[in-house]
Amino acid sequence: MWKSSCAAIFLAIAVITVLLRLHSVDEPFERDLTTYSYTAHRLLAGDNLYTDVWDHKPPGIYGTYMLAETLWGYEPETVVYLGITFTLVSLLFLFLFLKEIAGPLTALAGCSFWALASNSIMLHGNLPNTELFINSFTMVALWSFARSRGENNGYLFLSGLSLVVASTFKTLVLFPFAAFCLYLA
Repeated sequence: MWKSSCAAIFLAIAVITVLLRLHSVDEPFERDLTTYSYTAHRLLAGDNLYTDVWDHKPPGIYGTYMLAETLWGYEPETVVYLGITFTLVSLLFLFLFLKEIAGPLTALAGCSFWALASNSIMLHGNLPNTELFINSFTMVALWSFARSRGENNGYLFLSGLSLVVASTFKTLVLFPFAAFCLYLA
């Protein structure tokens, strides 16, 4: 019975998270988000990154926005849908990670805090900035690292792969990677 209650509470948190993020549909976007969206649009039109269109970010952010445009079109709502999608990915893997290391009650509490923080307008958490994608892949890395229990198996590979993907958004992911390596050593 506890598992079904836990699943229902998690689902309610996920629905609340989506509903809270939908208020961002009419919000004007900050400069970074419009740059990512426009650059991705130009890349889909055939331009080359760092020559025809230029920004100083690694390519992961543009690939993500290109995927979003392919799925939902070149509309303002696409940016919000992208944010909702990755917020839910982060929410799921945060739940799985916390459940793995501390139990379901802690996992639900952590997810509740994530639902609030990830929708904060003051933190700019309600729209898909680079850190949202880093958080998503870092949460996958943390969960798979915790699942590995220090053994050399597929979960360790997934953990490393997730950190590699996260580094395509910003190279500061080196710090969690270094912490993982230190722990393993």
